[in-house]
Amino acid sequence: MLVALVYVSYTANGGIPGQSGYRLEVELPDAERLVRTNQVRMAGVRVGQVDAVEAIPARRDGREPATARVSIRLDADVDPLPVDTLAKVRPASILGSSYLDLVPGRSARTIPDGGTLPRERARANVELTDLLDVFDTATAEALQTGATAVGGALVGRGRGLGESLASLGDTARPAERVMGRLADPDTRLGPLVDGYERTVRPFGERRAQVGRGTRDAATTLTAIAAERPALGRIVDELPGTLSRTTDELRRFRPALDDLADISVRLRPAARKLPRALTGTNRLVADAMPALRLIPRTAGDLDGVARRLTTVSGAASTIGTIGRTADAIAASTDLLALLTPAQVHCNYISLFGRVWDRAFGTLGVGDGPALANITVKSMGAGPLELLQNDRPLSNLHANYNPYANADECEAGNEPYSADRQLLTNPPGHQSRETLRTEADPKVVERARRAGLTAEPPEAIR
Repeated sequence: MLVALVYVSYTANGGIPGQSGYRLEVELPDAERLVRTNQVRMAGVRVGQVDAVEAIPARRDGREPATARVSIRLDADVDPLPVDTLAKVRPASILGSSYLDLVPGRSARTIPDGGTLPRERARANVELTDLLDVFDTATAEALQTGATAVGGALVGRGRGLGESLASLGDTARPAERVMGRLADPDTRLGPLVDGYERTVRPFGERRAQVGRGTRDAATTLTAIAAERPALGRIVDELPGTLSRTTDELRRFRPALDDLADISVRLRPAARKLPRALTGTNRLVADAMPALRLIPRTAGDLDGVARRLTTVSGAASTIGTIGRTADAIAASTDLLALLTPAQVHCNYISLFGRVWDRAFGTLGVGDGPALANITVKSMGAGPLELLQNDRPLSNLHANYNPYANADECEAGNEPYSADRQLLTNPPGHQSRETLRTEADPKVVERARRAGLTAEPPEAIR
């Protein structure tokens, strides 16, 4: 028992052995003589003690200044502190003892056990020893000289001094109203001071960088001061330069007005420009593979061009081109009939679809097919297939049916068994014909070749 009491008596400064509590790390710009076992207080009440004080050196790049890290242990009955809690080192006595003062904030978020109160939440403090350090020998001599001078100034001026002191009462009352107004919460002087402190604090933490910037600015200003004569000449010539510049700007005014007008007119086109550039980018990207082939095919194209030159000079080429032109001209009328017949009535596709039924139904092995033509009679005699001196009484023959956007006569003519029709039937016939579906791969190739474009207006 005696050994336990002796152990507790020697370790009591570090806390009762086995006692648990709320532990925190507090970062301070300056520990200010704070040591282990110093008290931690809130609102003047002891709530814990300092367990350790550690110095963190500044970073070599100057981004982080030196910091003091203080480990504290609070009593077990202390609730977790809000994250906006403030920390300040205060003097405990005039003998130099200190304690850590914590001012809890209002945030709903709290610091967990073992967490850290960052340096930004620390507040500076002026100690009594700092005030006493101000009064060094030079300062004391200056105060003595000032007091002597003030004493000489007040000699023989007692009445005036008394009147001045009496007038302070009238001055104090308006000052009291001003101070009351500043103390009013609606004035929000406190948030203003806090905001100013948050603004100024980074400059204090970056004293080294601010000092270097000030020294660099001083060097720059010194160099400018050394060129004072040249600067003077520049300032002397500045009015004339400004006058000439003004005259030139007046001359440019019409051009600038035109430019402004053009800019306004180009605004609708500018809105479409991003989409056009996007399409152009895609076009260029698609064209790049083909463009990369141009150098490789340039030599082949040169040979082809030389051969074309030789061929174009031959007499047979000129005759062939002439005959080809005649054939194209002769086919114009045929195409004028076939194009609407296919576009509106699908006749060519239907003809091609049943072509395999007339040829290829008989054959042996892989050899060529034999023609198989079947003659059928549907309400007319077989003589319709032969040459006669006069047409049959019930013959229907439409050798040039209309096939356009208005009607598709072939396959839609009305039939009458007791009368003859050897021309186009009267009236407009139906446009209904059988529709055929092309192979999707064939349609895609035709689209790429430009063969699926809308037909000209003349044949619609």
